[in-house]
Amino acid sequence: MGGLVLFDAVFDADDVQKRGCPVALVGCQDVSGGVLARARAVGVQVYPVRVLIEDLPSACDGLMELARSWDSFQVELRERVLDRAFCARGSFGGLATREVLYVIERLRILQNYAGGCVAGEDASLRLAFERALGISR
Repeated sequence: MGGLVLFDAVFDADDVQKRGCPVALVGCQDVSGGVLARARAVGVQVYPVRVLIEDLPSACDGLMELARSWDSFQVELRERVLDRAFCARGSFGGLATREVLYVIERLRILQNYAGGCVAGEDASLRLAFERALGISR
């Protein structure tokens, strides 16, 4: 079964359940007990922003191992995962573009990478991340 690596600062259980596939949520800001419990209840693996900032290579290794276990996977990036310093639209995430690009580049190495998409309104960010995801226009 294919999976989804979702870069988003917010966990939305309804959105995840609609997808009908395994999901890894990367960059979630709110990791209070209630959020983690809801995420685990619907089978979501959470990689909080704090974990990524503390040890990006190890967190990325774990994410790659999970993605490798799926038949195929896609990456979806929502610009709100980025820190305000990197996104003009007032995003509330905590990741730098460098951190996101690092993870994307590592994920694209995997043979079962099936593509990706970018959700957001900042045209320059969309273009940069679409290139990183291998999306051509």
